[in-house]
Amino acid sequence: FPGTERERAHIAHLYDQALAHVDLGLGRILAALERLELANQTIVAVTSDHGEELFERGFLQHGKSLQREALAIPWILHVPGAAPARVATPAMQVDLLPTLFGALGLPLDERVQGRDLLRSTAEVPLWSEVNDAFARQTSVRSGGWKLVHAPPGAAVAYPAAAEWRLYDLARDPWEREDAATRAPARLAELQRLQRDLAQQL
Repeated sequence: FPGTERERAHIAHLYDQALAHVDLGLGRILAALERLELANQTIVAVTSDHGEELFERGFLQHGKSLQREALAIPWILHVPGAAPARVATPAMQVDLLPTLFGALGLPLDERVQGRDLLRSTAEVPLWSEVNDAFARQTSVRSGGWKLVHAPPGAAVAYPAAAEWRLYDLARDPWEREDAATRAPARLAELQRLQRDLAQQL
């Protein structure tokens, strides 16, 4: 759906309206918890399973890439008795379960992946992947850099423009410039990390 510029702006507007509707609903839930005097004994977790692509790279919806617009999602967590804080360290969705179990004081099966972010916010490599009929890609983020790998020859509806793409997130947080050719040492380092992580999963 390439659409016209006006149509694209309208779709973005509809998405903003959907977010405003969700925000209103969350406000009602939080107000009800206060009114019922349950706020101080209720853990509230707000997150999403993915972001949305709104034509930043020509795509609509999600599942066609592992770019920032699809991966950067909110995670708001209220734990009664915990001091408010903002965690700047990027996290993964697999961290949600260990964090909630930690907040509840419940034991966690040793096979569960992820970490309790209420106890450790040390930066670790972040892994993401999409593997379906639309796209087949993996990404790893480490030390302010992000590598995206798309296996060549994958039978998908939206093949990537390049097998490897590297982003310097400090200089290019919106991931618009492929830094693979100007940073070959960093590219090789993250390629090794990507292969190591792929073997562990």
